Amino acid sequence: MLAALFTTSCDDLVSNFDNPVSSYLAVSEADVVIPTGDTYQIDAKTINSDKPITFKSSDETIVTVDENGLVTGVADGEATITVSVEASEYYQAGELEVKVAVKRPLTFEALEDGNISVWFNGAVLEKPVVYSKNNGAKVEITTDASITVQKGDKIEFWSANERLTQDDWNWGLQIQPNSQCAVYGNVMSMITPDGNYHTNKTITKDFALYGLLCGSYYWDDATEKFVFFTVAHDKYKLVLPATTLTKACYARMLQGTGFTEAPELPATELATFCYQYMFEECHHLTKVPKLPATELPEGCYGYMFVYCDGLTESPAISVKSMDNYACQGMFSDCQKLKKANAITVEKDVKGLVFNNMFSNCSELTEAPAITAETMDIYACYAMFYNCPKLTKAKAITVKTAKDYAFASMFANCPEMTETPAITADSLGYHAGYNMFSGCQKLKKVNAINVRVLGPSAFQKVFQNKPVLEEVVAINAEKVYDYACYYMFDNCTQLVKVPATLPATTLAYACYSDMFSNCTSLKKAPALPATELAAYCYNYMFGGCTALTEAPELKAETLAYGCYNSMFYNCTKLSKVKCLATTNAIDAVAQWLYNAGTDESVTTRTLVRAEANTNWTHNDDYWSWGTANWYVPTGWTIDPAITE
Repeated sequence: MLAALFTTSCDDLVSNFDNPVSSYLAVSEADVVIPTGDTYQIDAKTINSDKPITFKSSDETIVTVDENGLVTGVADGEATITVSVEASEYYQAGELEVKVAVKRPLTFEALEDGNISVWFNGAVLEKPVVYSKNNGAKVEITTDASITVQKGDKIEFWSANERLTQDDWNWGLQIQPNSQCAVYGNVMSMITPDGNYHTNKTITKDFALYGLLCGSYYWDDATEKFVFFTVAHDKYKLVLPATTLTKACYARMLQGTGFTEAPELPATELATFCYQYMFEECHHLTKVPKLPATELPEGCYGYMFVYCDGLTESPAISVKSMDNYACQGMFSDCQKLKKANAITVEKDVKGLVFNNMFSNCSELTEAPAITAETMDIYACYAMFYNCPKLTKAKAITVKTAKDYAFASMFANCPEMTETPAITADSLGYHAGYNMFSGCQKLKKVNAINVRVLGPSAFQKVFQNKPVLEEVVAINAEKVYDYACYYMFDNCTQLVKVPATLPATTLAYACYSDMFSNCTSLKKAPALPATELAAYCYNYMFGGCTALTEAPELKAETLAYGCYNSMFYNCTKLSKVKCLATTNAIDAVAQWLYNAGTDESVTTRTLVRAEANTNWTHNDDYWSWGTANWYVPTGWTIDPAITE
């Protein structure tokens, strides 16, 4: 020993600049489990170091750690805390790792004495449901059970089943308190066979959690409020971490619960009907989460917030595409919803995707801007039906809107005074069918910038609007059969109409009765069309008793009935210019019946094409089955016909 001691140099025994010794670190535990939302103090010590101990988290979305080693479990998952000291002049660096698992199973905390019912609703699950009261022994159940609780008790739940329902669209496992309880923790503890629910973000089976937390409530006359038995915790959160969902996996899951703020919904890959009726009748809900998915499959948000009459604002929706019924009834009957944010779809909107989305939202005052590439049949059907305070809607911009795309969209919105601007390349058959029915206070129709109007696209859409005064523009370059048939019929206060209807090629009855009985209209829009179709202008201005200025009629060849009754009963009309040279049966039948008969009219003039010398005065011009060039007695033909 003495030999060994005396043969060892001083540098081997004492640290110095050239020979630093190790810094020895120690921690209380190398593997730690923290309930989500709670904290843990790392007890770290070092010897042989004059540097401070530092702490660093590998993932601060899971755990954070402060300068003193206090760890906070932020979200379910796993992370590593690196505990270290730097090297110094005499001591080497030191480093250790503390592995942290953050997790809390689905938990009910009793806020009052009572019981929690666990209903299987006839479902026979492959594996039992397990619960524990106040961290006590785990109890397995396979049939309906009632768990007695006292205020402050905590009941934790687990299951190794992949889904808690036996049959599709039928109720399965349901945990429903009969006294008030706060619910929190990770729902994946109910559908994770390997027990690692804190890292599980994928639901594998359809209907997996269907109706699991569906609650019950009653109306309290004393407070005039709903009282819910299942509510949110004031500190801990209910966690729905799955990013990939399955068919109807969350359907009706939180129906009838007392949440004021919906849990975060991080899923980016949705499945059909995955959120259907999820928050139905959550009357206290005031805040909804972001919805990050960009592809919306069939029915995914269907009736998601129906009857959530505490909501005041809907989230903006910006996605790539939507399938049938994706947002059907999503916010219907949200009685306090005042603001609806923009809806933007990069590509396609399929059939009935917005069906009744905001129907019966009695406080909504303005409809959001809507942008899409293609809207399918009935895409916006009854979207804002029966919104009694809606007065205005922001622009609708779409490339192609198919048949009935806007059918009944704003029907029965009695306070609506102004329509949205509509911009599209083409609209399909009956695209605007009943779009504004019951909107009796409409005063202004904003620009309709649509290149192609399909058959009956706006048939009768503004008919019988008694206070409508202004139509900004209708810029269709091509119109199909009945496109604007009866469009403004009987709008008795209409005084300002588009300067021109630019289409040059018309279709059967496309403008028939368009402004009929608009008794305040004085000036008609320009009609540059040169290719006419049967009945295209039939009764177009019939009954416009204030009309004093008619458009120039440029077509050289007239189609069957094209001008039939066009200026019927326009009693203040004094001049019409018609450049036609080729006539068809009934083309001008009744077209000037009773026109220019008001006592204020002193001269009545028909300006003709110089090449057409066939015009004759005849008051029997309403006769059918003729191709005669009739103009009423008392009208001057210019140039005069002398032959």
